[in-house]
Amino acid sequence: LPEIGRHEIHLALLPFAAQEGVEYAPGTPFFLDGSRGESYVRLNFASQPPEAIEQGMQRLGVALRRLMSG
Repeated sequence: LPEIGRHEIHLALLPFAAQEGVEYAPGTPFFLDGSRGESYVRLNFASQPPEAIEQGMQRLGVALRRLMSG
C-alpha cells in the first residue's frame, strides 16, 4: 500500500468509503487487545437485502482501489 502500513488501512479507508456511501467500524474496538483488530473492519449488513450488500461491497472495493492508487 502506498505510504500506508497494513495495520493503518482500517482508518485510512474510512474517508474513501464514506465518499462512496459506505460506512464500517474499524476492527480495533472488537478485540480485547485493540491492536489485534488493526487489520480488520466490521461490516453491519444484518438488515440489508442481498442486493444492497453486493452493491455495498462493490462500493467498498472502489474505495479501496482509490486508496491504493494513492
